[in-house]
Amino acid sequence: MATNNQAEYTAIILALEAAQVYQKIHPELTTIHFFMDSELAVKQLKREYKVRDAKLQKLFVQVWNAMQSFRLVTFQHVPREQNKAADRLVNEAIDAALLAAKI
Repeated sequence: MATNNQAEYTAIILALEAAQVYQKIHPELTTIHFFMDSELAVKQLKREYKVRDAKLQKLFVQVWNAMQSFRLVTFQHVPREQNKAADRLVNEAIDAALLAAKI
C-alpha cells in the first residue's frame, strides 16, 4: 500500500511523463508549474527538506530526472482548504477509475 506522499510523487512523475509526450508535438513547452497541497513534497522538491524515506528517495530521483526535459519546473504549496475544486475533481476521477475497474 502506498502512502499519500508516494501517491503525490507518482502523480508528479505521471504528469511529467505526459508533458514529455506533449512536448514532442509542441517543443515550445518548456515550463511546468505544479500547485500541490502536499507541503512535504513541495519542500522536498524545492530542496528545502531532505528526503529521508527510502521509497520517496527513489521517486524523488525519478521526478528529478524527468524534470530535466524542461527549462523550468516549479512547485507551489496550496493549502487543501484553498484547493477544494481540485480535490473534488481528483476524487471524481478516482471514483470513476475504481468504478471502471470493477466493470
